[in-house]
Amino acid sequence: MEEKYVFNPVTKELKTGGDIDPCLPGGIGKLLFEKLEMFAQRGRTAQIIAETGYEDSFTDFFMRCKKLAIYMQDIGIQQGDIISSCSPNNLNSSIPFISGLFIGAITASTDPILSSEDTTYLLNMTEPKLIFVSEECIDLIKNTKYYEANSNCKLIVLQKHDKYDNIPDILDRYTNEEAKYFEPVFIEDTTRTACILFSSGTTGLPKGTCLNHNYLNANVFTNKYIDLFDSKEHQNTILSFTTLYWISAVMINLSVCYYGLKKLSCSKFDAKTLWALVNKLLMSYYHCIEGLETLKTPQLSLDHLMIMGGQISPAKQDQYGEMLPNAQIVNAYGMTETGSVSVNYDYKNRSSGKPMHKNQTIKIVDAETEQPLDLNRVGEIRVKHKFQMNGYYKKNSADCWDEDGFFKTGDVGYLTDEYELFVVDRIKEIKYRSWHVLPAKIERHLVKHACVQHCVVIGVPNEEDDNHAMAIVVLKDNFTVSSEELLKYANDEMDSIHQIRAGVRIVAKHVIPYTITGKINRRLLKTQILSGKCN
Repeated sequence: MEEKYVFNPVTKELKTGGDIDPCLPGGIGKLLFEKLEMFAQRGRTAQIIAETGYEDSFTDFFMRCKKLAIYMQDIGIQQGDIISSCSPNNLNSSIPFISGLFIGAITASTDPILSSEDTTYLLNMTEPKLIFVSEECIDLIKNTKYYEANSNCKLIVLQKHDKYDNIPDILDRYTNEEAKYFEPVFIEDTTRTACILFSSGTTGLPKGTCLNHNYLNANVFTNKYIDLFDSKEHQNTILSFTTLYWISAVMINLSVCYYGLKKLSCSKFDAKTLWALVNKLLMSYYHCIEGLETLKTPQLSLDHLMIMGGQISPAKQDQYGEMLPNAQIVNAYGMTETGSVSVNYDYKNRSSGKPMHKNQTIKIVDAETEQPLDLNRVGEIRVKHKFQMNGYYKKNSADCWDEDGFFKTGDVGYLTDEYELFVVDRIKEIKYRSWHVLPAKIERHLVKHACVQHCVVIGVPNEEDDNHAMAIVVLKDNFTVSSEELLKYANDEMDSIHQIRAGVRIVAKHVIPYTITGKINRRLLKTQILSGKCN
């Protein structure tokens, strides 16, 4: 038993020892500026564009970051202003994020795969003054109601393209000599929000998760597993295919700048060529499953594989162990709001690992009674440490924490006698291929059908896709409609993420269970459906 873990048998809380220092004065932007300056002087490669093989040096990358920061200051972007970006990975896709940190701007990026409706919602929430896009995302942003209604919002394309030759290449406006004298702003209060990432509301629309400088410092630069990327002997390479809409991409881009990693930048995930690309890899649960299907021969060069966003089955883990004989396979558990909670360094141990943060406290509680539970008892996982999110943007976030300051994860699990954390279910959330599925989005549409009285969407576990959405429907009295018709009615209007893939189940009204407060008991309903007790 490691001495740093202490379980209190009275409070039922597991606490880790030590402490995490806050971000150094000046903020993350100042810290990254100093690191980039150092790696530029060493002549390291910052990124390689996988599709073309083009190598981008830290010298050029750093120069473009400074020039874009100067441009934003020249047009009036100030500390605390919100900017956005929408782009697959390319040569300049991460420049606005780093430049924004240099000047204290808050970046809230969207993703090219999102619908116009969802993109509009996110932009309306954050109201960015400036949006950076790649050419292929111009129409998506221009067609949003937010852009149509906000003539003062600037749309900037960083790459030249004949079709958009009226849009200047702003990186050519400034000379290297001008950029030489740029200095990052000094952030006095490191509890201020540094970026906003979007977290699913599970039963509602996405929420803007406000992450401060201390959070980024604690979860990116002082996390235990990040040490695996730091090498004094050689420059490690890490593959990046997620956009800055995701916490994984934020971690990767910050780690590249902090540790001088070489980022292999891919515009999209390509399982067929995945294994020839990189020696260190951070992948989502879904991409791990898809990548395994293309792994035909053992890969001796891969030395580190980190899986995030879900747990793959024991059989799949064993397959990876056989096909990656030299790799350390790591499964990390966490969420945007809290950062990483635990890490499992031994894939043969099926847990989510032990708590990894210093000075972190975990407890398991009965979600209905709020009573803390003993070891080996299943309940909601709750986490407390110093540097979690500030809260949700423009929302009252008080109910995210309990009265003792523990964040309510919404995940179901238990702690063993060895203090291993097992995550076994989610209270409300549905994930499909690492994307959050919003039950309310599907439910709102289905209840518009003339025959539907009530609708509840649950997630049905799927080994390859994480979960498939299933709709449980109660019909109005004296109305008749088939499951097939309702399925077509829903899927014809839903985007790819929100397709109902596990079917529509029509049930009697009395079948739907409710809590004592009159809310639908989704967890019990899911248990009944999966056990075949709900007809």
